[in-house]
Amino acid sequence: MTLRYFDNIKPTTRWEVVLYIDEHANTEQSAALAEIFLGRAGGTVADLYGPAIGTVHAVRSAHITLEHVAPRKRIGVVGFVTLESENPASEPGDVQCGIPGFDHPGTELYGDGLESTDPFLRFEVRGKRHASFFSDFDYRSAPDTTAEGVETDSPA
Repeated sequence: MTLRYFDNIKPTTRWEVVLYIDEHANTEQSAALAEIFLGRAGGTVADLYGPAIGTVHAVRSAHITLEHVAPRKRIGVVGFVTLESENPASEPGDVQCGIPGFDHPGTELYGDGLESTDPFLRFEVRGKRHASFFSDFDYRSAPDTTAEGVETDSPA
């Protein structure tokens, strides 16, 4: 997901977002993932940051690449976004971020480059001027209690 908001105008400015879903997801999976990651399915995202999302410019199917080799981390959404970071700016486990949940400590990294060429959200940051965050996560929709009263979770 790429996003933009302007706290310097109004601290509660809602986010403008573009969501990218891996191209291997079928139509049903893509729809379910969009509902979860946009906070519409309840659960983790709805609790942590879903209410901050305002305008959803697009939900795109995309080829997503990950390179997580110490000390380098790279995420590519081919044709849209590139994020490159390396070298820890904190000790592993020192930083916690509300996006993956406070129960998932991670590591802050020095960002080398962040570029979005998406027509809706174009921006570029180069050099050691931004931080990135590395952690595992486990997003889930809200429990479904409609099937014979049995509670289930849908992992993302």
